[in-house]
Parts: sequence; C-alpha cells; structure tokens
Amino acid sequence: MENLALVTRDLYYFYEKNTGVSRFQVEATPDGRFPVDQAAGLLAIYCMLLGQSPSDYVVMVSAENGALKGLTEKAERLLQAGHSLSSHIKVTRREEEVLSGIMRSFANKEIAASLNLSERTVKFHVSSLPLQV
Repeated sequence: MENLALVTRDLYYFYEKNTGVSRFQVEATPDGRFPVDQAAGLLAIYCMLLGQSPSDYVVMVSAENGALKGLTEKAERLLQAGHSLSSHIKVTRREEEVLSGIMRSFANKEIAASLNLSERTVKFHVSSLPLQV
C-alpha cells in the first residue's frame, strides 16, 4: 500500500476482487495523498468481519476528468459489432462457464477450482473459444 501514497486522488474505493462488491471508501488527506493508516485500519476491520485477507481487495480510483472521453461511444460500437457476430458464434455450455470466469478476471486455476476441472482442461477450453478478431 505504500506505493499508493504517491498517487493523488479525492477518493479511494476498496472492492472485493472476486465479487466486485464495493465495501468502503476513504478520502484523500488534505494534501491529496492516500491515507495509508486510515485505509489499513478499515481494511483490517472488513477482513476480520468477513473472514477475508487484504489480498482479497483491490483499490480503485476515479479517472481524471477527460480520461474517459469517447469511452461510451467506442464501447457502443464494439457492442454493436459483437451483437452482429454473436449469432454466428457457437460455444458449448462449458466454454460459456469458462468464459464467465474469464470475464470475472479469474485465473485459470481459479476457474478450474470453481468448475471442478483440471487447469489443463480450462486451458483447452480457453484455447478453443472463438475470440479471434
């Protein structure tokens, strides 16, 4: 967390890695720095209450003004392109399950454990997904 002290933002949001659930946020110090001590205390409390570890969390910051310019328009164009292709792409139920894990940013090992598969089988399903553009 010490590296985060160099980043200056107004709010820092703590999300659970596996679920994406936002648990808490902390405000920057008056000089705009990351409040390491306050954040560490809150993180420890949440971990104790929920039986988690600090590595189960990720810290997010809001993007600077203008950083997301054009994002919505580009995403809409990609979504439209994806919809036009989706009727031509066929995936198996297992490939859909593996893809779901990928979309949640799970590693192959995590996907394998959640689907009761070997990691090698997950790699096979990933390689067979028709994702080439």
